[in-house]
Amino acid sequence: MGTPGYVIYRYKGFYFLFYGLGVKFIAEIPSDPVELEEYIAAKKEELEGLLEELRRAYGYCSIGDEQDPVRGGELKGNLGDVKFTVSRNWPRDGDAAFFYEIDLEHYIFYVDGEPYFDLRNMPNGDEFCAYLDVDAKPYELPLDSERVRHRYKLPPPPPVATAVLDAYREYSLTSKTSQIHELLDLTSEMRSTEVIRMKIIEVFIGVSTETMSYKNYGLGERTTLFSSSAPPRLIHRVRTMVRAFTGPLIFSESMPRFGDFYNRNQPAFEWIEHGILCLLVVPRLDTENNLPAAVVEL
Repeated sequence: MGTPGYVIYRYKGFYFLFYGLGVKFIAEIPSDPVELEEYIAAKKEELEGLLEELRRAYGYCSIGDEQDPVRGGELKGNLGDVKFTVSRNWPRDGDAAFFYEIDLEHYIFYVDGEPYFDLRNMPNGDEFCAYLDVDAKPYELPLDSERVRHRYKLPPPPPVATAVLDAYREYSLTSKTSQIHELLDLTSEMRSTEVIRMKIIEVFIGVSTETMSYKNYGLGERTTLFSSSAPPRLIHRVRTMVRAFTGPLIFSESMPRFGDFYNRNQPAFEWIEHGILCLLVVPRLDTENNLPAAVVEL
């Protein structure tokens, strides 16, 4: 039952890769809260032991406070008769039908790189197969209330300081018009080329919203789940996209990449057209106070 794939534990920024069945993987996760905490603690201790063995065997380099035996890359090892790989990077080039992953520090169960289930409220084996739509047997999805309970939910973002909200209230944000085209002094009817531009942008963003997919980096990063600032790679991608789609609709092989070549020291904001269009990249605008905070930062 289930489909084989990579079984991954994420701990201290390392990915521990094994190979196995997803249903067998979730079967080891206790449903009892006390037993779950014991399982998490035991698994962390086991993985810490593997890291220590690798440090003794291969040495290490220091990355911050971490003694990294893989030196930013990956190492292969054996746990009894079981082979495994320890890597600093997500296995995007792995050849497997599914990628099952447990984040031991944030209680997340990922499927194919997407944060799927709350580790504290996992589905049973049949429900798991129904979610993934695998095998011939007609597994049934659980009730809506159970789906909500199983689904991983984003943690609340950090609170916004009162001083920031006070600064926002002091700004004069009133406008004589509520229409964007009037505010920007544009005609209400878009030209045919601009309609095409908008359609291209919609398609591009639609494809890129698989933010955590192992197949591509998309427009998001895992770090945005737990960070108050956007990671450099995300800033680079959004900046490149805005530059491309605010210029002439002429695309060639020489156009800037949307990929991973980026400057880690670039600020989160930049003038696209000085005095007209400024871009600020923030990870989350899903709570009421985050938008005022972004306006103040900009």
